[in-house]
Amino acid sequence: VIDDRHIWTGSANWTQGAIGLNVEDMLCFDSPDMARYYRTWLDAIARIATPFEPVSLQRPEVETQTVFDASGYLVGLPPTGPRTNWNDLYQHVDFPAFEVEASVRYLPDEFFAPVLIDLIRSARQSILVSLYALPPRSDSEDAESLKLDVLQALQEAASRGVYARLLLYLPASPKDRLYQTHSDWAEKLRAQGIDVRLGLPTLPFHEKIVVVDLCKALIGSHNWSKGALSGERVYESSALLVLPKQNIRLAEYMFSRPILSDMRSREAWEHEAALVRQVLSMSGNERDELLRALEEAEP
Repeated sequence: VIDDRHIWTGSANWTQGAIGLNVEDMLCFDSPDMARYYRTWLDAIARIATPFEPVSLQRPEVETQTVFDASGYLVGLPPTGPRTNWNDLYQHVDFPAFEVEASVRYLPDEFFAPVLIDLIRSARQSILVSLYALPPRSDSEDAESLKLDVLQALQEAASRGVYARLLLYLPASPKDRLYQTHSDWAEKLRAQGIDVRLGLPTLPFHEKIVVVDLCKALIGSHNWSKGALSGERVYESSALLVLPKQNIRLAEYMFSRPILSDMRSREAWEHEAALVRQVLSMSGNERDELLRALEEAEP
């Protein structure tokens, strides 16, 4: 609404696609009466909206319990093995939306990495991460210092008994650069006690979310890349949600993503990924016969 006279409305977002690529529709009215009517509703929405307010990371302590082994050090990762639920590849449904009450802090680029590292270092029970892109390690450690700080904090959390789980996107094509990169990270980080899992190679997830102790959630557009973590090359935004108590729905959401089943070795998960791609590229009797053979095969 402009100058209580002109109204623009329609389907176009303020994106490059809407401006130059998509089929959209727009209406422009020149009507002071209609403009005042529209502004009345905009003002009403503004009055009932809850503003974003900066909040401190210091929140009341949340009751958690961490279980250690006899030596006081977490050893090993949850067991994985050959897939036995091949038919479930076709049964995934989106996780239903749910509401939480939380304090919210907006995080522009320069605040994201420090808050992320503080969250990981303060974890007492669990760190659950789902990430679209974790770029390969650069030859220059100076250029990668922020990413290495994040991964070091994650490794230290795992070493003190915090369950650290990192789900990485696995592209459909082995020729995609992230396919090799994320397999490399899975191999390296699993050896350091971090439960790295790879998504199904036919599931194109693009999320970037970190959930700590089921009461703090970092959600937004930041990958763990040099550009996103430093804010020097790209502009991103994320929000930190701090819940007053733990919410099991956060865990259910993070564990709802279909993943490769067999993470015992790189050979094992690459073999399963190849079979998944083969199954999902087939149809009809041919696919049913392959599924039946896989279900009946010895582990």
